[in-house]
Amino acid sequence: MNYIGRYYSKKLENIIKYDRALAESMVEDNNNINELVMTDNILKTLKLVIIIVNISYFVGFGFLILSELQTDYDNYFDEKASSENSLLDYYEIK
Repeated sequence: MNYIGRYYSKKLENIIKYDRALAESMVEDNNNINELVMTDNILKTLKLVIIIVNISYFVGFGFLILSELQTDYDNYFDEKASSENSLLDYYEIK
């Protein structure tokens, strides 16, 4: 984010240095605040999406591990257990 701020600061310094009329204009947006706010919101949204995807990935793997543990536990203690009783086989996840 600091890189973007430095880029726009240099751009503003060049406007002030080379175009005095544009630098003193009260109508023209020299800071490009709309672009900065839009870029900031896009980056925050992207970060949130990445966090949500990571959390759902690990929750899914946790569910898979617990399901496998349950299946192994049932098969170990119940010799009559069929694969039909398995949660993974019942919902045809595998």
